[in-house]
Amino acid sequence: MTAGSTSLLSEVIAAHGGLERWLATTDLTVDASAGGLAFASKFQLRALQGPKVNISTDHQRAVFTPYPRPGYRGVLERGEVRVETSEGRIVRARPDAGAAVRSRRRLLWWDALDIFYFGASSLWTYIAMPYMLADPGFSVEEGASWTERGEEWRTLAVTFPPEIDTHSRQQTVYIGEDGLIRRHDYIAEEFGRWARSAHYWFDYHVFDGFAVPRKRRVYPRRGDNQARRRPVLVWVDVNNISRQPAESSR
Repeated sequence: MTAGSTSLLSEVIAAHGGLERWLATTDLTVDASAGGLAFASKFQLRALQGPKVNISTDHQRAVFTPYPRPGYRGVLERGEVRVETSEGRIVRARPDAGAAVRSRRRLLWWDALDIFYFGASSLWTYIAMPYMLADPGFSVEEGASWTERGEEWRTLAVTFPPEIDTHSRQQTVYIGEDGLIRRHDYIAEEFGRWARSAHYWFDYHVFDGFAVPRKRRVYPRRGDNQARRRPVLVWVDVNNISRQPAESSR
């Protein structure tokens, strides 16, 4: 990480709530819903509309309750997805969910564990951004600026470590003058290497000390890096976030 990228990343983290506050938080409870053409294309349009989500901050873990129906919950943890009863009994599990969702059969349709893996790994990544980028496993470099909507956005090129389940190893974030993320680019490899995506963050609100976009919209990205304005591949609406403070900072 270069000095310039370190400085910009520090600015971005501070604008979103600060690393100290993130490290002093054990869990976040997120009230959010998601949908869009990407979900409908796998016959799972309404699968992730309604559950409460618990996000861990010290490793990649997300719990959706209820999921896929009342009395059960979905758990993503370190690459495995499972459905448990409310008492914690495992009903179904898939150890390497990332490889499974990219298999040939999944080109046609997804089951409840596939869509859960996609939604849980995605939401964890979105909420943990930008704080997780300070972890030593990430490679972050400042890139060329980008002009859009009459603004000049600075960029950070990010390489994710293999232990994080995410859309693609190489991703780019675009930052406004206020230090807030405006756009987030990646290839949604869960659908295919052709799925170039431009993910917009907007309608920011401060929830329990963290600046979070209440609305996210993902569009196809053209070869010239411009976003197409339709269709909406994925939408995510966040209604509330609350934090569970740690008894002592990690």
